[in-house]
Formats: sequence, structure tokens, C-alpha cells
Amino acid sequence: MRRAVDGVPGFLDPVYGYSRYGSEFFTKIIHMDFTFNTDISPIPQLVALGIVSLASLALCKIFTNKLNFMTVLATVPVGLSPFYLENMSFKFDSPFMAIALALMIFPFLFVKRLPLFAIISLFSVLIMSMTYQAANGVFIIISIFLALKMALEGKNGIKFLNFAL
Repeated sequence: MRRAVDGVPGFLDPVYGYSRYGSEFFTKIIHMDFTFNTDISPIPQLVALGIVSLASLALCKIFTNKLNFMTVLATVPVGLSPFYLENMSFKFDSPFMAIALALMIFPFLFVKRLPLFAIISLFSVLIMSMTYQAANGVFIIISIFLALKMALEGKNGIKFLNFAL
């Protein structure tokens, strides 16, 4: 409420601490103002919905390498989980929570090229840590599922071990 009424950026405030530099940077871009955050609802929520939709499509590409009705339907829990539905209720923070989610999915688009995957993962985790830290579990879960998928497909041990490391 304080941010909606006063328009004061909230993450670089000495009262709340200095932790979410990425969220503060993206706030200035979305609100198109560097000094005052006006309440532009529902634009941040629509931006967040778009980001989560793109992240869901990226999950389809990562796990099945195709887009059809069933693969898209399988990604519905990403946007409909209570955790992310609650995020959409935040006036200012929902796009940054969605950006953190997308950042944890994005590196896996490059999983076939492990050095590039490792570099992009490092930067994605760094940026995620400056936006919304709770999304780090998404990276871990996708890693586990991809490792299990590799094991079930019978990939050679070296390829599996390289990915796991």
C-alpha cells in the first residue's frame, strides 16, 4: 500500500534493506519513470501473465521439443499453481516474480550445449537472486527432471554425468 500511495520505490529503501536490485531496475522500465512508481494496474499483472505464458512454452520445448495441445496442457500448473496465482495479486511485484521464474527456465533451452548452458545458468541465477529468490527451486526441480529423463532415455553415462555436474 505504501508504494501504491506514495510511489516510492520499495526495494532500495534503507528501512526494507538493499537486496532486490534487479526488481528495482525492472520497476523503472515497466513504470517508465526513474523516481516515482505510479499505480498502473493491471499492466504489471498482464506483463507477468505474458512472461509466465512464454516460460510455459519454453518448458514444452525443453521437455518434448514440440508444441501440441497435450504439451501445452501439461504446463498449465506453472501458471495455475497457488504459489504463482498469489504472485499475480501483487500490484508492483508480479512481473518480477514472473521474470525470476522465466530466468530459471531459460537456461535449459541451451542444455544440449553444456558450456553455454553453464554460463547462462550462472547469469540467470545471479539475476534471479536480485529479483525474487524463491524461484531458485524451479531450477533445481527442472534439473532433476531432465536428469531423470536422460537416465530413462538411456543416454550415455558421460553425457548424464556432465549434465548432473
